[in-house]
Amino acid sequence: MVFDATPTHERDGPETFLASFAGDLQADAYTGYDALYTTGRIREIGCWAHARRGFVEALATDVRAALMVALVQQLYQVEHVAAELDPERRRALRQTDSRLLLTKIATECDQLARTVLPKSPLGDALRYLTNQWAALQRFVEDGRLAIDNNRAENQLRIVALGRKNWLFAGNRDSKVSLLAWLVRFSANRRI
Repeated sequence: MVFDATPTHERDGPETFLASFAGDLQADAYTGYDALYTTGRIREIGCWAHARRGFVEALATDVRAALMVALVQQLYQVEHVAAELDPERRRALRQTDSRLLLTKIATECDQLARTVLPKSPLGDALRYLTNQWAALQRFVEDGRLAIDNNRAENQLRIVALGRKNWLFAGNRDSKVSLLAWLVRFSANRRI
């Protein structure tokens, strides 16, 4: 796992960082990566956590999203069983169990797309799934690949939390404030 920070959210950051990289790249559907995939050097691996999120959010307005959430949950149950397997046995399990679930998900997606308003939350979730479908299926081809990029995102959460917590660290006044906060925090933690 590798992290690189750029000052902007433009695609030249990933292009520069991954200029010499060839292989599988698992990420969200950020369009800044799209040019990387067209070269053929880098293969896009989709993230089921991102795909699932849209359906979970759509549940608030449309109960039909529940079936999709349940089907994705079943994919994760296969991954739970496969967690202790070596990569080849994990791939074999995915080829049978996950492929079957992916077929069910594709069928349900097609059926829902006929009746869902395109600009509704469920329509947005279906569009994400459809646009990312090829990349979302690739994890079944290789037992070394993860079903999602949650591990990396959880590591980035630490950076985001630190950025918020240390927002004013760096100048004299903020150092005094930070020191005062640390003293208060430590005092409150004593039992």
